[in-house]
Formats: sequence, C-alpha cells, structure tokens
Amino acid sequence: MTNSGSWFKNRNAERTCLLLIGIIMAFLFWKMFSVLQRDFAEVDPRMANGTMINLNDDKPGERMKEVQEKGMYFEDPKDI
Repeated sequence: MTNSGSWFKNRNAERTCLLLIGIIMAFLFWKMFSVLQRDFAEVDPRMANGTMINLNDDKPGERMKEVQEKGMYFEDPKDI
C-alpha cells in the first residue's frame, strides 16, 4: 500500500515537468514565429525594389542580373 502513494507522487512530478516543458516549448516556438514573421515582412518591399528575387518566377536568370546590378554586388559589368 505504501507504493501506491509514492507512485502517485511520482506521476504528479512527471505531469508537472511535462507541463513546464510544454510551456517552455510553446514560448520558444512563439518567439521563433515572431522572428520569422518579421523577416517575411521585408519580402514584398524588397521584391518590388528589385533586391530580392522569386526563384519560381519566369526567367529567374534575368531577375538575378537585375539583383546583381541594383544590389551593387559587382561593379564591373563584365562580372555581371
């Protein structure tokens, strides 16, 4: 009979730990989501500006040339 009380206390400790781990994981996933959301907010203005390309777009090679010219990655036109 003494084992049943000990078993119940161990299960409560286990449940508490699982709850705390779940709360920590939820917080970390929320934090990651907010950071990624902020990064994705830059996509539309940069696509319109021409400093980012959509690789699934028509003619991504031509878009890459525009990005290299506008982003000043290369100064020599031969390199572009």
